[in-house]
Amino acid sequence: MGDSQHVMYAAMDVELEVLDTIVWTSATTIAGAVALLEFWSEIRKASREALQDHQIDTLILSIAGALRDLHPNVTVTA
Repeated sequence: MGDSQHVMYAAMDVELEVLDTIVWTSATTIAGAVALLEFWSEIRKASREALQDHQIDTLILSIAGALRDLHPNVTVTA
């Protein structure tokens, strides 16, 4: 049982590392922003653990930044 647990935890570590890489990669195109939104949706459905708050915040800021960079003349009023 011990070896199988090590293998399982190693796989989980790789999965979390990939997840962090995706979350911390900024979108630079509309396609990238859409991909992040779709990724977020898929992770919510498939993941045993939900994204952490800081990861969700990072995704939202990345998407907003990409859209702002692509359309700098758009302003948001609160």
